[in-house]
Amino acid sequence: MKTLAIVIVLTAGCSWSQFSDLSNQTPLHGQGAPDSDQSDYAVGIVNVAAPGSPGELAVLSGSPPNYSTLGLQADGATNETFSEGLGDFSLNALSSHPAFVSDDAGDVAIVEIGVDKGLVLIAGTADKLSDQGLATTEPVGAATFAGSTIVVAAAPSSGKPNGFVISTTALNCDLAEPSGSAMDIVALASDGSDVYAYGRDGLVVSYDLSALTSGCTTSETPMTPVPTKGSTTIAAAQNGGYLALVGTFAIAVAFDSASSTTGMVSVIDVTTMTAVGTPIAAAGAQSAAFGSFGPSPGMPALALGFPTRTVGTTTDVGEVELHLVDTAAGSVDPDAGDMLSIPQAGGDLLFGRGVAAVTFNGATILVAAANNEVYTYYATSLYSDTRQQ
Repeated sequence: MKTLAIVIVLTAGCSWSQFSDLSNQTPLHGQGAPDSDQSDYAVGIVNVAAPGSPGELAVLSGSPPNYSTLGLQADGATNETFSEGLGDFSLNALSSHPAFVSDDAGDVAIVEIGVDKGLVLIAGTADKLSDQGLATTEPVGAATFAGSTIVVAAAPSSGKPNGFVISTTALNCDLAEPSGSAMDIVALASDGSDVYAYGRDGLVVSYDLSALTSGCTTSETPMTPVPTKGSTTIAAAQNGGYLALVGTFAIAVAFDSASSTTGMVSVIDVTTMTAVGTPIAAAGAQSAAFGSFGPSPGMPALALGFPTRTVGTTTDVGEVELHLVDTAAGSVDPDAGDMLSIPQAGGDLLFGRGVAAVTFNGATILVAAANNEVYTYYATSLYSDTRQQ
């Protein structure tokens, strides 16, 4: 395995305004594509650190489609620990928004349209994947882990939404939604008891997981819709979105495309399924991750990635913001507590096209994906150095 590691250390004598005056000696580690045949490294990243591991990141690459893992050593060094071409699983290309999720405990899932035009689920432990076909040819909308179950929502077709709940076999569910029209789901989240779905039109719906699984069949035949527990409407997510459960609240992020400026952060009280507070404008946001960053218990914050943001005079260099979250009140600070970018980077870096909250040395750190690069923040101005020397 080939490893390319770049360690960038900022000193007090340097004026990196892009880093919002981060503290002296702040560690930032850059990892380029380990394999020369990966020309679109890190289109997606998720945390797959298993118990006892210093840290591990799963990386999805697009050209050719590839899945790999990046081991984080206790002292901050990184190396590729596993790599497998997705052509072995009937995937010869990735769409613009493949579903790539983990349970934050070592299991991972990829859902994408396969070469036979059917939806394929690739899942397993971080270094041992298997695949199965799903009973639809529609594009994937979103996926999430609900305990040991993987919930997948496909795009709507023929005027109705399609949902799938997968454990050991593919199960077809006809999901209901209050307006009676097809709900185009862009994000899913689950606490293991309920499943929450965020639709492209801004509708957020909750389902009882046990009702969802018991109402499934292996047939494509339409069935009685699974009833919803509650719903509310927030900002539309026409360009995709993100949903995270934080205590009794859900944080929803409506993404932008490279040319739109309607990105928005909303908060929902899931006990009453009502929106709370004032939505926060997040124009240009295209990725998001919630985490309690730093050594335990950590500092709750929402990371937002703006990969096409201009920094200084350089276009499409990208930036990541960290917004503090009050988990008791269910509020997200509208002002960024930290703003991160790469000093002197060239255009088209697309820093922040993916972000993840990753377990490392018992703490939680921010990892950001860019064009053919992964940047690991072992410290920021919001949390202390998490490396063990």
